[in-house]
Amino acid sequence: MRHAPFALVLALAVPGCMTACSAPGETRLRLRQLLAEAPNDSPPRILLDGDRIDAVAVPLGPGSLPPAVRTTFDAIAPGGTTRFVGRESSRRGDGYRVEKAYEASGTASARSVLCTASGEVLERWHTVPIADVPQTAATAALRVAPVIDEARIVSGPTSEELWSFTLHDRIGWTFVVEVALDGRLLRRTRQLAARVES
Repeated sequence: MRHAPFALVLALAVPGCMTACSAPGETRLRLRQLLAEAPNDSPPRILLDGDRIDAVAVPLGPGSLPPAVRTTFDAIAPGGTTRFVGRESSRRGDGYRVEKAYEASGTASARSVLCTASGEVLERWHTVPIADVPQTAATAALRVAPVIDEARIVSGPTSEELWSFTLHDRIGWTFVVEVALDGRLLRRTRQLAARVES
């Protein structure tokens, strides 16, 4: 059995650790399955909300994607360089995530899509240059950590819903912070890259 000494023990020890799931038993089963499927060369991503696991994303190869997922990814995030593709279980639901990086005229950007196995879009986002982020949103995010690494505008299935920021602090911790469109701080989670050992 594959396990990560910190991540898996935490996932199994904290009941009700992902609020999107209807039952703690289902949550633990999904976490076990996702972590057991993690490849050796790319670590799972784990978001912690305090002592609870808020989201888990496990890398997969492109050949593992259902046809409807590939179609959705190609329609919303065509071209670019893939920086992540995998399975995700989070508050948005269970699905497949792709993140792609783009370079045009010396400007870097990224976009991402989370969709179900049938291709239904649960979430999508694209990066925004930090200089173009509303000051109220950036100020709210900077209350959590002093350095913004990436700013994103996040949409649900139909419309823009919030800002999301990746930040880091002086001791090397990485945070993902959600801010409302009106500048209110909504959530802060800590991002981990877990090493899964056999």
